[in-house]
Amino acid sequence: LALRNLINGLYSKDLSMKIKSSNRTRNRRGEYWGGAAFYGYKVDPKDKHKLILDDEVADVVVKIFRACIEGKSASQIAKQLNDEEIISPAKYKHLKGALYNGRIVDESSIWTATTVIRILKDERYTGKMITHKREADGVNTRKMRALPEDEWIVVPNTHQPIVSQEMFDEAKKARASRV
Repeated sequence: LALRNLINGLYSKDLSMKIKSSNRTRNRRGEYWGGAAFYGYKVDPKDKHKLILDDEVADVVVKIFRACIEGKSASQIAKQLNDEEIISPAKYKHLKGALYNGRIVDESSIWTATTVIRILKDERYTGKMITHKREADGVNTRKMRALPEDEWIVVPNTHQPIVSQEMFDEAKKARASRV
C-alpha cells in the first residue's frame, strides 16, 4: 500500500509537470485559452484560441482611456458611464449568456471605479497576450501565488489592439500623477 501511494504520488507530479509544460507552450504561442473573452473582445468563432474585437463595446474601452488621459478619476469615469447608461462588463456578459466570475449578475449592474481601474491597468488592450501571472503553490493545492512581472509571458500582436501603446502609457502616466 505504501509503495502504491508512492507511485501514485510520483505519477501525479509527473502529470502535473507535463500539463504545466503544455500550458506554457500555448502561452508562448500567444494562444487565448480562457473562457469568455475579456471586455472589448470576443472569442473568434472560427478559432477558439484567437480573440477578435467586439465592436459593440470596443469604443467604450477607448472612451475610458480618453477620459483618464483628460484627467478624470476612475470614479468620475464610472459615474459618467452610468449616467450615459452604458452597460457594465458584468451585465454585458450576462446579456450575452455568460456567467461573470462564476456568478449570476444582478438586474442593476453598474460601473464601479474598480472596474474602470481594472480596464485601465490591463495591457492586453494594446494587442498583447499576457499570461502566467500566477501559478499554483504546489501539486495538491488550489492556492495560487502571484508571479513577478519579469516572469510573465507576454506575446505582442496576438490580437487587434483597442488602444495604442502610446495611449495606454499616457493613461498610466495620468493615473500615476493623480495618486
